[in-house]
Amino acid sequence: MDLSHRVDETLSSTRVWQSAATDELVHLGNSVDTVAERNKTLTQDVSSIKVELQALDASVNLLRTSALAVSDPTAISVNAQAISELHSSVQSQASATALLQTALHSYEDRVSREVERLSCDVQVLGRLLHEQLPAPPALSDETCSCLEALRQENQLLHERVSSLVHGKILLQDRVLLLETRIDQLSLDFSSRLAQASIPAPEPSSGYPFQLPSELTALLTKMSSEMADVKEAIDTSSSNQAFGRAVKYTTIPSSDAHDHCEYFMKQLVEQADRGGLTDDERKSLLGLKLSADKTSTTLNAWWIAYSKTKGG
Repeated sequence: MDLSHRVDETLSSTRVWQSAATDELVHLGNSVDTVAERNKTLTQDVSSIKVELQALDASVNLLRTSALAVSDPTAISVNAQAISELHSSVQSQASATALLQTALHSYEDRVSREVERLSCDVQVLGRLLHEQLPAPPALSDETCSCLEALRQENQLLHERVSSLVHGKILLQDRVLLLETRIDQLSLDFSSRLAQASIPAPEPSSGYPFQLPSELTALLTKMSSEMADVKEAIDTSSSNQAFGRAVKYTTIPSSDAHDHCEYFMKQLVEQADRGGLTDDERKSLLGLKLSADKTSTTLNAWWIAYSKTKGG
């Protein structure tokens, strides 16, 4: 019980760690998308700034050329002022571009470190989950022998069902043959009765006329054989129905209430469909409760369920 409780606590904490790691990975993915979007925006800003710088450089060159060509002191002063303002604008935009590039590199470094940290956490979590999962309990010799006996019993049951199906086919063929013989004998008997109604010659002392009594005895014997064959067919059909109920009744994989309810519903439906008797229903239930794939707590569940349903 303590081991099961510790395993449940370990699995619960592992699930919490896994959920937190998943949330962090999702958050990291969103952050990476945001970084990519900001990187795209900053790249566009840098490109536009470079274009503006080129335009400003062209304007400065144009103003310098104009300043050299103009001899008016006022025009020279205005051009010099414009050149100074353009130079200041170029310097401020260059500083802004440098700051943006520095911030972008810093943000990329931080995201890379965060990705590495989360990757390490996921690897550690995977190792912890692998180490803390409980190993499957070793089966005792008695349990192994019991499981082997159940497997052999299931194999024998399967072979018995197959044999019964084959026997039923043979019996059906025999019934058809007997019915054909009965029809032929009935026609022969009717024909002989019609001939017997005609005055027949006196039988000799060496061969008395006893054909009708012989036919009657033969028909009685064949009727008895037919009754035996039909009884064998009924028994074979009952065994075959029991085999189908065993085959198509699925054992629940756990002792969950819904699974067990569905198991009982399925068992009753298969028993009703095959027309099983009460003893056969009990045998079917016992066979399924003792199968090698049945949950160990299903018997306890069945006892509690029987009490709630009045036995």
